[in-house]
Amino acid sequence: MSRLTRRALTALALAALAPTAVLADFVTGGFLVPDTWTDPAPGTYQIKLPSTQLCLTRESGLTRAIVPHLVLRPCGPDLFDQMIELVPNGLTTAPLTLASPVTWRIQTRQKCLTLARNVVFGAPAVDELDCGTRPEAAGNPALAGAADQTWRLRRRGGADQFEVRAADGRCWTAQGGTPRDGVQLVMEQCNDSLAQRWMPNGQRSRLGTRRH
Repeated sequence: MSRLTRRALTALALAALAPTAVLADFVTGGFLVPDTWTDPAPGTYQIKLPSTQLCLTRESGLTRAIVPHLVLRPCGPDLFDQMIELVPNGLTTAPLTLASPVTWRIQTRQKCLTLARNVVFGAPAVDELDCGTRPEAAGNPALAGAADQTWRLRRRGGADQFEVRAADGRCWTAQGGTPRDGVQLVMEQCNDSLAQRWMPNGQRSRLGTRRH
């Protein structure tokens, strides 16, 4: 997919978020100078570690006390628990280098991937919880996603590789830096390691919310 096409698709998805003039700039390329647009188009994907066949997979907890979370599992065709939806939910006034100004909520089964809450020791996981809201949402469903459910995508490595970053400077990381079957996704300080680089593994749908 071309960079212009990705810009145009995201402009459509952001129609409820930004003024018309800003959206026009998104499509024409004037919004980012120089052009550093790197985000995938909004849609549903498998998300994998580059140079592996391991994809992020929703896994239910073994007990009711453990909420669904993400682990690495072998990528499979049309596996329901590997369908991860990227949805724009706002714009930042302070974009990162090699990143667009778009913020994202990232969903599985219509719920939001969330920096695990109330973690005292160790690296928090990435959990699946009901989507919350931020004060700036003001009832706008396009802005859904609490602060700990709002993510930034930043290019790393190859053109289609990105890190997923929280506001506190931590990134999605394969636990222990080891890409193997069953490893849990956790939050570690962003360090541009291979265990923090992700890429879309084929787009399953574009724009809007995938219904299950």
